[in-house]
Amino acid sequence: MAVTARESFQLTLSDDKKVIHLMGSFRSGISAALKTMLVKNPTVGTVVLSSPGGSMIDGIAVEKIIRQHGVNTHVELMCASACSEAFQGGKQRTVAPTGRLGFHQATQGIFQAALVGDERESASN
Repeated sequence: MAVTARESFQLTLSDDKKVIHLMGSFRSGISAALKTMLVKNPTVGTVVLSSPGGSMIDGIAVEKIIRQHGVNTHVELMCASACSEAFQGGKQRTVAPTGRLGFHQATQGIFQAALVGDERESASN
């Protein structure tokens, strides 16, 4: 089991190298760590998300990496705020019966900064 830990998040690779567990707050460095782990482990098919949220910019960056690698997303317990943005990147998106997704409106300034060059038409959500 490989583990990459940062100050506020942790990425854990399952023993069979098919699942990455992403836990903790979305912060700077999380998307780079996830991308590195996915590139080094092409057999990964699912990212299990467990997070109260964090930086929306980092949530969008994680969503793009998940989408680019064509992996599924799954929530077993809780995925809120920026995590719910990352969840949407999954090829197939599933939530366990015990899982909860939490959405809320972000401030417009965050979305304007995050959406530069994105295909979305509006900064409002």
